[in-house]
Amino acid sequence: IPELPKIVKRVLKEYKLKPYRLQLEFSESQLLVDLDQNIEILDILKKIGVGISIDNYTGKASMSNLARLQAKNLKFALAMINQMNDPQMNAVTLSTIAAARSLGMEIDAVGVETEEQLWFLRSHLVSSAQGYLLGKPVTADETLQKLFGIDHKVQVYEGPALDM
Repeated sequence: IPELPKIVKRVLKEYKLKPYRLQLEFSESQLLVDLDQNIEILDILKKIGVGISIDNYTGKASMSNLARLQAKNLKFALAMINQMNDPQMNAVTLSTIAAARSLGMEIDAVGVETEEQLWFLRSHLVSSAQGYLLGKPVTADETLQKLFGIDHKVQVYEGPALDM
């Protein structure tokens, strides 16, 4: 959305939020649709001070495009995690981790289901992981109960709709 930087600026100002506290996630496939225009939009967002994360990364973006996107964070898609036993995909995953690290990116893995996957990711300095191995999805209420022993219903704030 070409208007996204203006919307983000307005919302940051309206709610008195510091830009560095906001990280926007964009799927890899979404960014590749019109790469040059999306890079311009991301550059403006980064100048504002907003963090950029590439979500659902499957390796479709070339290493040079990964460098051009200059994201702060890279989230591996479940498909990449599930193919780590394949030697060729393993090589792709390792080269992607090395490239992302050299570009200063944090790397997250989604869909970790086995000890082998977790060991592989830890041994290659992946920043964080999530998946059924580490815990099944829970509601906000269940999270509060597990963390703090609180048995209250979570109140969801619904702010004004954004004009897009």
